[in-house]
Amino acid sequence: MTKETISLVLSHYFDNFIVLDFEPYGNGLIHSTYRLELDGENQATTHIIQKLNKEVFDNFNEVEHNYKLVRSRLSRSSLRSSFPDYLKSTTGNYIQKIGKDYFRLAYFIDGTVLQRKPSPSQATHAAKSLANLHHVLSSEKPSKYRTILQGFHSGKERWNAFEMALRTTKLSMTDQVSAFIQDLGAHKSVLQSWDRDCEDLAQRIIHYDPKINNFIFAKDKNKIAAIIDFDTLMPGLILSDLGDMIRSWCNPSGEDFDHPEQVSIDTSIVRSILQGYSKIAASFATEKEMESLFIAGPALAYMQSVRFLTDYLNGNLYYSIDHNERNFVRAQVQFEIFKQLSAFVKDADLKTAT
Repeated sequence: MTKETISLVLSHYFDNFIVLDFEPYGNGLIHSTYRLELDGENQATTHIIQKLNKEVFDNFNEVEHNYKLVRSRLSRSSLRSSFPDYLKSTTGNYIQKIGKDYFRLAYFIDGTVLQRKPSPSQATHAAKSLANLHHVLSSEKPSKYRTILQGFHSGKERWNAFEMALRTTKLSMTDQVSAFIQDLGAHKSVLQSWDRDCEDLAQRIIHYDPKINNFIFAKDKNKIAAIIDFDTLMPGLILSDLGDMIRSWCNPSGEDFDHPEQVSIDTSIVRSILQGYSKIAASFATEKEMESLFIAGPALAYMQSVRFLTDYLNGNLYYSIDHNERNFVRAQVQFEIFKQLSAFVKDADLKTAT
């Protein structure tokens, strides 16, 4: 974003302001995010401004609808200061349309965002924080919330999208890509099992993107200050959040590691997440949900591999990239995580984790 664009957006929120400084913030794969230093009414303030990705989300009214509901609920709970605090524009919107684009402004939450290599203690704190969010939202009626992305964690939908991308891709298939597709397809039953296992689980309001950089740690890095990025918050299964957290947090090399063959998951992080989450979840989750927690990590790592590969075949439309092969490499990294998590869950005595 340019300073002119930022100033235009801010004019929809403030009458008087001076942009002191701005810079790109974070490494999110979807939206364009900047940190702002403003001078308004003789007081310096720090904000986060985002240009939202309309190629991914085409229903920002529904995103705002869900945010209003969850904001109301969390504001009346012990988590009232632990979520993104967006500002209303002069027209009363949390998401402001300007021309053909959509923007959002939030108060900056001071703290530390980890990109990789959390400690077991940090993973435990984050898992408890996620479970507390689920607990508070367990009283919400899913029917009140809108589904932002249809079939988001449906194994069938994800595989169908992959097969469509495979049929329509404009890429010239290299031997490496063809071989990887064959290896990935050999485990297709993972998605079928996931859908079957999830059939009888309770629909709840979940975050749907609890990756490591969506948790803001307090300055001492041992307490969660906030969970951010509620764009995909909608009805779903707690297993989706737990699995996404495990597959994101357990890889010390990070999601954009360039050497998939060198990926090595940190099993102490997996145990810490399961242990931390289970301690809180036992107070609200059903028996079947608790018994199913262990399948979440491998299934979501495999699903994420399919999603990255699908985007690669589609021409990299969904996830931000730094080079044309990035999503293919990401798919390989997630597939390696899937294989290692599957072996760990099969061989480890995880009963002690809960």
